[in-house]
Amino acid sequence: IHNCYFSDPDAPAPGIKPNFSHRKIVQYWPFVDDSDYEYGHGTHTSGTVLGKKADGTGIADGIAPEAKVAFVDIGTKRGFLRIP
Repeated sequence: IHNCYFSDPDAPAPGIKPNFSHRKIVQYWPFVDDSDYEYGHGTHTSGTVLGKKADGTGIADGIAPEAKVAFVDIGTKRGFLRIP
């Protein structure tokens, strides 16, 4: 959420209630816990697809740089999944 591909200094951090004014992330729902909030696997895979550099750092934009995403954290700290 805080890396150059997703950050938005002009909008509050995303939460359970969707916020479509955020530059990239419209929602973050910690269904299981918030252990993946900053450095989870979803950040890497989503960055490949829809990442867009906000501050000039980073290597390249994703393949759909104008897209937005809603994250639902379904992974436990032990590596298991709980589906909503």
